[in-house]
Amino acid sequence: MREGMANGLMLGLAIAFLWHFAMIVRYGQVLIQEPSPVVLWLEVVLLLGVAAFGIYNVIRVGRRGNGR
Repeated sequence: MREGMANGLMLGLAIAFLWHFAMIVRYGQVLIQEPSPVVLWLEVVLLLGVAAFGIYNVIRVGRRGNGR
């Protein structure tokens, strides 16, 4: 289940970044604003959790040695 979550998060983040880069290619720049401080902090906390999950996966795979 953990590997499925990691792959889903990786895919979702890759699609989000590709969308932003595509908008930069199309318009030359992208301005992002979050008017609600509560939503902004929830997004920050969620992304910190995603980053921690990714670090955990890298460490766990590294300890196994062979990647499986």
